[in-house]
Amino acid sequence: MLTRLLGFVFKIYLSRVISTETLGIYSIVISIYMVFVTILSAGLPLTISKYTASDKVSNNKSHTYSIVSSGLKIEILISIILVLLIFIFKPLFITLLGYKESYYLLLSMIPAILATAIYSPFKGYLWGEEKYFRVSIVEFIEQIIKILLLIIFTTLNMNISSLLPIGITISISCVLSTIIGITFYFAMGGRLNIKSKQYKEILSSSIPLTTTRFFGSLIHPTISIILPFMLISIGYTKSQALSMLGIAMGMTFPLLTIPSTLIGSLSMVLIPEIASMLESGNTRSMTRQINSSVLFTICCSFICIPILMGLSEPICMLLFNNIEAGIYLKYSAWTILPTGLSSISTSILNSLGKEKYTFKYFIISTIITIIIIFTAPLFAGIHSLFIALGVGMTITFILNNRMINKTLNIKHTYIKQILILLLITIPTTLLSMWLYNIFLIMYGNLFALIISATITLMCFVLLLISFNIIDIRIIFENISNRKVKTH
Repeated sequence: MLTRLLGFVFKIYLSRVISTETLGIYSIVISIYMVFVTILSAGLPLTISKYTASDKVSNNKSHTYSIVSSGLKIEILISIILVLLIFIFKPLFITLLGYKESYYLLLSMIPAILATAIYSPFKGYLWGEEKYFRVSIVEFIEQIIKILLLIIFTTLNMNISSLLPIGITISISCVLSTIIGITFYFAMGGRLNIKSKQYKEILSSSIPLTTTRFFGSLIHPTISIILPFMLISIGYTKSQALSMLGIAMGMTFPLLTIPSTLIGSLSMVLIPEIASMLESGNTRSMTRQINSSVLFTICCSFICIPILMGLSEPICMLLFNNIEAGIYLKYSAWTILPTGLSSISTSILNSLGKEKYTFKYFIISTIITIIIIFTAPLFAGIHSLFIALGVGMTITFILNNRMINKTLNIKHTYIKQILILLLITIPTTLLSMWLYNIFLIMYGNLFALIISATITLMCFVLLLISFNIIDIRIIFENISNRKVKTH
């Protein structure tokens, strides 16, 4: 959670030291960079984590080390190919990015691409061993280094608007965190087997997931390239289109991903747990765990919606000094729910070994998303970005959930819980707006936001308890059990 918070702080600081147009250019480049990162860190770490968790049950350490070593060789080879592609297709990248400076920003992040490749198999091992704190520490330190370097470069009056110092910042932080992650691996007694050749074993499981995530990562750069052209076609200038994209991707999106702080952490813990339960045949516990995780995701998403929707404009003025970001946030807050459900259901389905289905469902939702991006700007403008992503992820969850139910022979639709939470959201959103206006007169913007958000959150949780969405007795029982185990 702290790591995601620091990532959010980095985005806030970045948005304040560069213009919205430059932020739009950065959003396009970083989305292409994330495509390369996805290729290297999507399927393989997950595959290694599942093998590590399974080997832990059967106490087969030698197989785990061979898997990690084979994964490392695969990652290094792929990363070299990707770097060569960046150099070979220079004209294509300059055309796609629109600016020569954007290409140089991508070049400056090549060390980060190589570091990501090297760290991925080690991360998978730590993940599978359930060393979540160590995985989180690596990412936490990376964010700290990134923020400190950006502050240093800004203080030294380096030309941040050229974006090159930002690329260097990302590369240095990624390389240093990779060194720390590898150190953790060997400190735990990890070994490398240079002669290992478990390539087929790894690739058969990781390719479907990597392919799914790869095409998923293409959505953002595709949208970042298509959407400005669509906005220009309906009358906006190139500068206006890039500015709107920068506000939407660089300011509004970080706020929409706040719930994913918890949901992403849950996914990291959930995958090896489900893999272990699947290996041991503990179907009942696995079903209960999956149901609880989805319900947690729903509650976590809905808790944020009244605050982000009701207080959108003052929040964005406080963080970014930009009222447009608040307007975008108000009308896109609903996408928090499908984003969370799509993420957690995809992780669950992958943990059940159904990677091919997640890819199939992703293709269906992507086609619909792209169609909306091409057609919606005419009547929705920049808001078509959020409509497209929200609808696409809703479809992904519906299809994922249907396959999870079929695989485990259960019938969980979560419609009742969503409808109840929707009814709770309407009055609490209005409450947050009313409270803010009252406290604004008395205390000013910052304290009005803090007080109104806190009261809204408390009221929402109380309503969750009243409608029996949250069973407070189970929470206290779990706390008591943990205390007993500790003593």
